[in-house]
Amino acid sequence: HAPPKTAEVSEEDMDPLSLAEKKEKIREEITTLVNKCARQFNLDQKSIHAKLNNRHGGLISKANFRQLEGRKKSIESWLNRASAPVGIPTS
Repeated sequence: HAPPKTAEVSEEDMDPLSLAEKKEKIREEITTLVNKCARQFNLDQKSIHAKLNNRHGGLISKANFRQLEGRKKSIESWLNRASAPVGIPTS
């Protein structure tokens, strides 16, 4: 038997205030991770954001919650494997 499906909550179903708070919190986490990535790999922060914009569909200010989570996971992946994102020249 297949496991029971878990209910996936869409962004539209979330409480607007809590969604805004969650998006702000994850944006702050992304900023911290971008800064860490820039220091660790000697990269320009703008280049990191450009890579993320390209990979995850546009500007962070316009990103939905799922896109923000994807950005965060990408940066964490770069940091965890200790290799700079491909295609970003070092400073």
